[in-house]
Amino acid sequence: MTLDTTAREHQRLLEVAREYRQRGYDVIIEPPPDQLPDFLARFRIDMVARSSEENVIVEVRTQESLGSAPELDAVAQALHDQPTWRFELVVTNPKERSSLQLKYATSLTDRDITYRLREAQQLSDQEHGEAALMLAWSAIEALLRAIANEESVPVTRNNPGQLTKSLFTYGVLDKEQYQILEKAFQARNSIVHGYKDHQSLASTLQKMLLVADQLLQQHIAL
Repeated sequence: MTLDTTAREHQRLLEVAREYRQRGYDVIIEPPPDQLPDFLARFRIDMVARSSEENVIVEVRTQESLGSAPELDAVAQALHDQPTWRFELVVTNPKERSSLQLKYATSLTDRDITYRLREAQQLSDQEHGEAALMLAWSAIEALLRAIANEESVPVTRNNPGQLTKSLFTYGVLDKEQYQILEKAFQARNSIVHGYKDHQSLASTLQKMLLVADQLLQQHIAL
């Protein structure tokens, strides 16, 4: 791991900690074992965030360090049977990498978004859960960007985690919609980075599609 990688991870960890504190969570960065429950005490944890409703374990990685982090799957497994706990993997990348990847890309139109959501439902009906969730997320992310632009909500380009948080902070997403999209985003991260997600993809997908329909109707009405 390079010093640049370590610095990017630490900077992003501080940003995530600030975001959670702003939402009312109690946050501990790099908690010692005695501040973790027994089922997590053996791990080195980047951050724990606690509220009256949930406890969140946050791990921050770059694309560079992600491949050499097998303990992430063990942490996720440890939380599998803990209903009040969830795992959030935050992947941070150099800004120039994202801009190069999207040099020739354009956002989806409303018609594109609707078509992808329908395709996602069809894939789900055919029991292709992971593919359905990824396709649905791509449509939802495009929709959220369009809504943020219409509502003049300041967002960081190509940062979907920050996008949902900003829309919630500015009141565009209600609490239930935000929580559904947060869980969907974590499932998306697990799938795209080669991990198994242990929540029900079928349930997550149907909730995602419901939120997408609500937001799409609001978007079209604007």
